Amino acid sequence: MLFRSDFLEKLKALRELDLSKNRIRQLDATSFSNFHVITCLRLEDNGLRNLQNVEKLDRLQSLFVSGNRIPEFWEVDRLSELPHLMEISLMNNPVARKPNYRTAIIKRLPALIVLDGKEITPEERIRIE
Repeated sequence: MLFRSDFLEKLKALRELDLSKNRIRQLDATSFSNFHVITCLRLEDNGLRNLQNVEKLDRLQSLFVSGNRIPEFWEVDRLSELPHLMEISLMNNPVARKPNYRTAIIKRLPALIVLDGKEITPEERIRIE
């Protein structure tokens, strides 16, 4: 299923959006074109294979995409342009089973404070450097 946001266009002040468990396989290019105020997005337990078009949410602070099919670290690289992203959950995705997963995500998204529900410690940051 392709997610399109036509039905949400009147909700200009929408801050949090939960689209979990909706069998969404991909996000349409226009999915978030009018929703730059969303700070929290939940897309858990869908069938997403990529994070394409999430990067349009430039005020996003929290992203929950556990239980999808995100395969590679380069999908997370799409999120590096999000200046306010502080929390992400990628558990139960193929990428989360890769060696050095936690370290790789923290390197790619250095502004993160919480990864998979666990706070990133100063010691972790020092080890990564």
